[in-house]
Amino acid sequence: MANSMSTFKLIRNSDMIKASHVLLVLGLIFTGASFSSCKKEKKTDPEQVAKGTVTADIDGKAADFSKFAISLTGSSNGNDFTAIQGDAADGSSISATIYGAVTAGKTYTVKSGEFATNPVISYTASNGDTYLPDLSSESTLSVTITAVSTSSIQGTFKGVLSYVGAGDKPDKSVTNGKFNVQR
Repeated sequence: MANSMSTFKLIRNSDMIKASHVLLVLGLIFTGASFSSCKKEKKTDPEQVAKGTVTADIDGKAADFSKFAISLTGSSNGNDFTAIQGDAADGSSISATIYGAVTAGKTYTVKSGEFATNPVISYTASNGDTYLPDLSSESTLSVTITAVSTSSIQGTFKGVLSYVGAGDKPDKSVTNGKFNVQR
């Protein structure tokens, strides 16, 4: 009887721990919701916020990634970066990332041995397949900044991207890439 009683206490303790975790998570959700509901910000339509454009030809087919086009800046491993991201209506997305200062008139290209600071173009097809540059060899991948202001970044990009999933799929050619996004 004592053995079944200790099992009962163990089950009850584990149920208590689970219940306390659920309550903690719910408490955090409600706390976050109450703080966010306190903000008196002007409501903005997402279409108005994302006024940028990102377009490219994927394997020769024109694609518009301007449904939600943004630029992001940050730092990774001590390297500053700027990423231009665009989403298409079909669920596909593309991004072009450069490391270092954003300089108008500068073309960022892949250099072997400098993987931490190479530009990167990433394409995710609507089916979820992801393509990235093959940085193990010299590439024709490039990102050119044509104009920079305090409010926007404009430029072009191109490159050949390799499938990164299981199995073997043909490379994707990204040409005529253009962006004009808010900073």
